[in-house]
Amino acid sequence: MIQSSGSIITLTPAIETYLQKMHHLNIDLFTLPSPYVYRKDMSKDYEHSYVYLDKGEIIAYFLIYSNPEKNAFHLYKQVTSPFRRGAGIGSAFFEKFASNISNDSLVFLFSWEKNTETFEFFQRRGFEARDKYTDKKLTFIRMEAKGAVLKEKLSELSSQDISLQKENLDKARHDANKILRLMSNFINILTVENCQEIIETIKNENNALVNLLNSWEENNQLKKHEIDLTGMVVDRIMPFIEMSRGGCRFSFTVEKMIPRVQGHYSHTERALVNLISNSLEAIEQAGRSGKIYISIKENYNDTVSLTIRDNGSGIDEEYLRPGEDGLPRFVGLSINRQGGHGMGSRQIFDAFGRDNIHITSRKNRGTTWEIFFKKIRYGAVYALNSIRYRVLEIQNLLDVKLSVESFDFSVTIPFIWQIRKTEILLYDIIYLFSERCNIRDVFRSILDYRYGSLPIEKFKDDINSLRPESGEISKWVIDLSRKIKSFEEFVLANVQYTDKVKYSLFASYAQATEKIIVFTLDPERERFLCADRKLVEHADLALFLGRDKEDLLRGEYRGDLKEIDNPVYLGVWRIDTADDFEKKLKLLRRGAQALIAIGINKNKKVKFYETTSNTWQQKINTLKILTLEKLAGFSDSELFSIAEEADDYLENLVFVG
Repeated sequence: MIQSSGSIITLTPAIETYLQKMHHLNIDLFTLPSPYVYRKDMSKDYEHSYVYLDKGEIIAYFLIYSNPEKNAFHLYKQVTSPFRRGAGIGSAFFEKFASNISNDSLVFLFSWEKNTETFEFFQRRGFEARDKYTDKKLTFIRMEAKGAVLKEKLSELSSQDISLQKENLDKARHDANKILRLMSNFINILTVENCQEIIETIKNENNALVNLLNSWEENNQLKKHEIDLTGMVVDRIMPFIEMSRGGCRFSFTVEKMIPRVQGHYSHTERALVNLISNSLEAIEQAGRSGKIYISIKENYNDTVSLTIRDNGSGIDEEYLRPGEDGLPRFVGLSINRQGGHGMGSRQIFDAFGRDNIHITSRKNRGTTWEIFFKKIRYGAVYALNSIRYRVLEIQNLLDVKLSVESFDFSVTIPFIWQIRKTEILLYDIIYLFSERCNIRDVFRSILDYRYGSLPIEKFKDDINSLRPESGEISKWVIDLSRKIKSFEEFVLANVQYTDKVKYSLFASYAQATEKIIVFTLDPERERFLCADRKLVEHADLALFLGRDKEDLLRGEYRGDLKEIDNPVYLGVWRIDTADDFEKKLKLLRRGAQALIAIGINKNKKVKFYETTSNTWQQKINTLKILTLEKLAGFSDSELFSIAEEADDYLENLVFVG
């Protein structure tokens, strides 16, 4: 039925019926939370309602009501998949709608009073607040605008974005050239022996190039995000160094609990890739064995510092001195190679700001960059208000009293996704405890209550004894934990464990698009437990699956599981003998079979963790990239194709302490 890609098409009754079956588009959202249709003479207007298609899949829809004369419109509902929020889809819907109405049209919408971001979005586009309405203890603001005003405001916003688009194009061009040079280097070192890994890497870099260009098209406004610096270094920077031409040794030192920092996610990532790329070029120019040292630490002045040190050719002292613009003189010049426009160094300063960068360098000895980020204090008023908004958003779900007689089993899948949305909110509430107590105690108590033997009264006592910054934080943890536990127990006791249910229980964690989801998998029973990676550092999920840890697998994923090129990771904790090594290889194969049975696309990429404790002479090759189908179909002898000799010396270590 649906074949278009990356486009907006008109909503039809048939598509609307199809939408009701899509669980990720039936999660309660507060983008346009209309409490009711504004006027009695209005009905659904399919001509002005739209759906957004990407790769043949509906990922968002925009539902409009209008009067028979088509001169009064109510923007009734907008829903976007949790995997694509912030991608500009809402803006695209609105622009298409505004272009298809007359200048004298009157347009209405409701905005939830607490959702200031949505209110300001429509205010910038010409809407004005009119009345307030209270429904189910929530207050909504009715906004309205004339069609002519909407078109005028959209034209103004478009003009303001032109200069920024040109600047972003320069940066995108520079980043694209970096990726193309890297792909060229990989092509030059292709051999029969390494072709499988190198070709996969080239494909991944090609995907990165496509994503970069798509990002430039969509990203017309700078937004501040909460960034996990540790995760960014592990997921993006370390693989970049590992696959560099000629090889480069590196170490990564990080404190155990680094708070998230403020910044623009993609700009920060690109700037760090540029910085590392410059270090690699400087090392190549120096003609010596490369070493890069990366460290992250929390400072006492509300900042987090990221330090990157290399042993490359260094920068001449005269170029380190500030120029007329206050930036070091090497910014805008090409230091490490002849020619080039120097956009890389300028982009680094643009991303972080000159006051947040400290550089030291010695010619022929190397360069050190220290970058300072403002950390996000989870105990701040802003964080509390954000959590309050999200708790209110799911209040209707929290008020549900489940019973076999009253539950509508046809909505089981959307219900599971709502449970996960609640659990993801619980993760963020847990971090609010970090101001005054150890989040390890909070998370372990929650796990012991949900999956262990901790009674509810003892659980309440444990949480209330921690005394966070605000008393409502403890209440949130207790209330949400009780609801999640009762919901999950109800589903597992009363819903048939079908493929769709298994997949939803596993994939619904991907709503946490900025988190890495860690899971412990029992391949034989196809059972699993999942949580935010930063929380799993404080507790062992394996304790709650009722199996010996040697029969379980650990793994992780991030983002939409339907993205087959975004790999899922699998691994084991220990290998100590030849027999044990073979057993663990077979366990990985069984894990791939289990993930396919759970419903994950058999063509999805799979990579492997570094084994925590390996005393055997062979190890699992962490650079190997397969598909789940390939791994699941390996014979016993073929399994050893993912093995390699274990190093007898320590290299490329990640130090945590």
